[in-house]
Amino acid sequence: MFFFSSLPFIYSDAFIDPVLIPRQAYLTCFVSFVFFCLFFTKNFKKLSCQISLFSLVIISCSALLLVLSFISITYAHSFSESIYVASKYGIVFVFFIITYFLLNAHLIRRVDLINGVLVFGIISLCYGIYDVVFLITADLNVLSNAHLITATYANKNLFASALLLCAWAFCCRRTNNYLKAILIFSLAAFVVLLQSKIVTVAFGFMFLMFSIKLLILNFKNNKTIIIAISVLVIGFLYFILFNFSKFENLSDLHSLSTRLSLWENSFKMIQEKAFGVGVGNWQIFFPKYGLSKFDSLDVRNGITTYQRPHNDFIWMLCELGVQGLILYSLIFCVVGVMLIRLIRKAKALIPLILLLNIIGYCMVASFDFPLERIEHQVLFAVVILISMNLHDSNSLKKIEIGTVKYTPAYVALILVSFVVCCYRLKGEYYTKQFLHLNKEKYSELVIANCNKAHSPFYTIDSATIPLDWYAGISLFSQNRIEEALKGLEQAHEYTPYNIHILKNLGVIYDKKGDHIKAVEYYNKAVEISSAAIIPTLK
Repeated sequence: MFFFSSLPFIYSDAFIDPVLIPRQAYLTCFVSFVFFCLFFTKNFKKLSCQISLFSLVIISCSALLLVLSFISITYAHSFSESIYVASKYGIVFVFFIITYFLLNAHLIRRVDLINGVLVFGIISLCYGIYDVVFLITADLNVLSNAHLITATYANKNLFASALLLCAWAFCCRRTNNYLKAILIFSLAAFVVLLQSKIVTVAFGFMFLMFSIKLLILNFKNNKTIIIAISVLVIGFLYFILFNFSKFENLSDLHSLSTRLSLWENSFKMIQEKAFGVGVGNWQIFFPKYGLSKFDSLDVRNGITTYQRPHNDFIWMLCELGVQGLILYSLIFCVVGVMLIRLIRKAKALIPLILLLNIIGYCMVASFDFPLERIEHQVLFAVVILISMNLHDSNSLKKIEIGTVKYTPAYVALILVSFVVCCYRLKGEYYTKQFLHLNKEKYSELVIANCNKAHSPFYTIDSATIPLDWYAGISLFSQNRIEEALKGLEQAHEYTPYNIHILKNLGVIYDKKGDHIKAVEYYNKAVEISSAAIIPTLK
């Protein structure tokens, strides 16, 4: 309860991404604490798990996916990004395994996890309400400025999808029906208010399916539920018919064309590298397959960069190959089969609610990137864990597995995550320090902070810009040409398809009088994007 209650508060503007690394570090500390408590529990060495075959398949697929992630480090172009993403997958896996063990050993109950997610959702809603009040007091139109309603998720779409992953807990918690209705209505209102297209569609689908099931089960017994559902449906139809045009972000379909272009490049990537480019490396290779197709001039000129394809399944395919996508998809399929079996056996609503949440998550993951976010993966892990626990409780065939022999692997994953988080927190802190500085006026300070930020675990910032590029530009402003060239060549090695770096190298070689080399780099930039603005050679 403490962990879920405090997770939304983990946020700091001192870092480039105020939540991503801080929340991984927090999860690492929490998992370390729980593991430490378990390790010193009496008879820890004798403890074992009674696990069903379906649950064993899910855990095995997750473990193999993790192994593939660490293997991919050996052939990934960027070690720092690859080890970072693998460490993130690793600590989420340890959280998953430990929580499964706690549930299996009856050291925590399903209701504890439900209450934790419920509190997480309520706190997130309160943060959202705070943002809305701020907009109103600042005399800003709430609908037009929905992108400012981010709570502590750095992005309104991520906020909306986090609320979606809490929806099942709002429905499953045994509480007053009117209070439950108020909470669900508040959550639905916020999802619509945030105007995240795919989350709104996913939530609408989940609500429709759940409503149909409730009507079938309670048509003769509970008029209150029928009235509540009718009111919500009428309200939704009123919104669609009379107010849809006011929701500018929902009615704008430009982002879909952008995603199609991202996916086009991604499929070219997998055609070239069937076994994947390595975790965390999609962003490195993405520009290689052309930027001219994008509508945005900033994208075509390399000013705006992309770090993920806005589709977790394509992302997994590109970074870990066909084998990675199969393992990842198999987890969803097995959980779905487990829940369908439970739905057929009993009339209980919880398996249906969990199944709808998993389908909703898949819909969101097909157009967004919840895979990147720690809180999303923790919330989704809880959905899978409760599904597994429900199935295991009803399974007749179980396998007994000892837990102690895997302890060294868990400790290693915790230590890797801890080390990576320490270096990346330091790196993001110093990067944030120099980003707002004028690189010509404060060039020495920029160079000093770049050196402090740089480490084997942090060489590229969250915008896929190598730290050596910032240092190289600052050195160039001081007319230290040879040092600037060395820095930019190192930056080019980290991100060989970055248009800015290619053009900068062309400028430096032109200044040195090596026009052949300058033309070579300029041509590489034009190959990536015909819109690249090339300086006139001296």
